[in-house]
Amino acid sequence: MISNSIHSGFLYVAFGTFVQSNPTLLGILRLGILLDREMAVRQTRKINTRLRKAKLRQNSYIEDIDFRHPRDLDKSLVMRLAGCEWVKERNNLIITGPTGVG
Repeated sequence: MISNSIHSGFLYVAFGTFVQSNPTLLGILRLGILLDREMAVRQTRKINTRLRKAKLRQNSYIEDIDFRHPRDLDKSLVMRLAGCEWVKERNNLIITGPTGVG
């Protein structure tokens, strides 16, 4: 579901193989790499589970929005909202518009 996770997975596998085959690396470095990999795997699994449970009918991405279409969308505002700072600041967001457009 998340293309970056596939790329990251291959990178972690390749690097993990290198670490396991090189006994001269410090144990702390090896542990740090393993912990980073575990965190990434868990995060990817959590996101994929949430997406699967959401049962979304289609995959949509912010990058796919066509701002050339005459909808009066402010690109900088949309991208700022996509950064989710408003969630971290515990603010509310209400999006209004005509029925059936989104």
